[in-house]
Amino acid sequence: MKPHNAKPGVIRFPLGLQLRYKTASTDIAIFGVGRTNIISSTHLFFTAEHALETGMKAEIYVAWPVLLDGRARLQLILEGSITRVEGRLAALSIQKYYFRTRGPWGEAEQAEAQVADRVPAYGRVAAATAMSVGA
Repeated sequence: MKPHNAKPGVIRFPLGLQLRYKTASTDIAIFGVGRTNIISSTHLFFTAEHALETGMKAEIYVAWPVLLDGRARLQLILEGSITRVEGRLAALSIQKYYFRTRGPWGEAEQAEAQVADRVPAYGRVAAATAMSVGA
């Protein structure tokens, strides 16, 4: 699915981030996982685990790649309506968005969190600083 021409001044970002969603129509609720394809301030184009329907209300939870204060995971929560669907590709018209903290979503993030809990914060900062200066 190619995004329609954007409004002048709307910037689109090609990001492949993990997401979770819940959608609802008049008779069914669907929960699933997927990946973002393109995001802007007005639309999200994403690949969904299930076939969705145009007109469904949706909440999308995107695993944000940047940590809050270098330690807390974030999720970008998008609320809106599904406006286009082609197979497993869907477009969401964003009506509301906000950030919330979140826990680890998968086994890899849980293992990473356990290691981070055992390393003192000053050790993580020192290691990151050493890597950035090429030591």
